[in-house]
Amino acid sequence: MKVNELDFRVTNANDLSFELLVDGSGIEGLEEADNRSIPSWEFETAELPNYFNHFKKRQEHLLGICSCGHSGCGAAGCVLKKDSSFVYFTNIFIDGLELPDDYQLVFTRENYESVMERIQQEIRRFSQNA
Repeated sequence: MKVNELDFRVTNANDLSFELLVDGSGIEGLEEADNRSIPSWEFETAELPNYFNHFKKRQEHLLGICSCGHSGCGAAGCVLKKDSSFVYFTNIFIDGLELPDDYQLVFTRENYESVMERIQQEIRRFSQNA
């Protein structure tokens, strides 16, 4: 199993947004898309923002939303699964089109949790300076 490295880049879209990076680059299929970052207000906890997709009847997590800041306009996301050691992004979709079923991204749980905590730190720093 290939283990990827998760990171992020801060952008000024919607005042403060975060573009997730996998192995040093944007997520496959999102590099040129208009929905490759997540606004800070979507991060309520140290987790990828999530919502229940009523059409697919499953919990999904955002990987990016339209640059206008509204997830209903265009979104990229995945199903996020965790075990004691790893975090898996599966069923990855970009504007409703899912990548092949066997495509997934795998991160160590430590890496994932560290990135989510660093994003929270950036949000707190931004809020204090606003």
